[in-house]
Amino acid sequence: MSEDFCFNHIGAAVIDLNRTIDTLEKLFGAKMLSNIVYDPIQEVTLVLLNVGGITVELVRGKKVNSFIFQVGKLNFYHVCYETRNFNRTVERYNNTKGLIMLAPPAPAILFNNRRTAFFIKKDVGLIEILEGDKI
Repeated sequence: MSEDFCFNHIGAAVIDLNRTIDTLEKLFGAKMLSNIVYDPIQEVTLVLLNVGGITVELVRGKKVNSFIFQVGKLNFYHVCYETRNFNRTVERYNNTKGLIMLAPPAPAILFNNRRTAFFIKKDVGLIEILEGDKI
């Protein structure tokens, strides 16, 4: 399965997108990879940045506020993997003991409506599976 599976991005829950973008640009030379968009399905506002060669998705909204423990802090809260075999991967994860699907697969506006699915596992955290495009 590894040949059909690769790292895509790290997600970070933030309170203020613009302030965080500005800080990451000043400190690390971050570059925006997308526009800031609102995803009504996930009920969050999102943007992609390149921070030192790593793609970071900044996420703001009520659904991620529980991941923010201190006001103004950047909190990495999910890792995203992209797969060519989206349906097979989601089915496999859905049948893996200890992995819990948080919501059924849905299109993601930030990723040109490719489907995503979110899973959570104790001691691992939140995992996003993204329908393949580049791999």
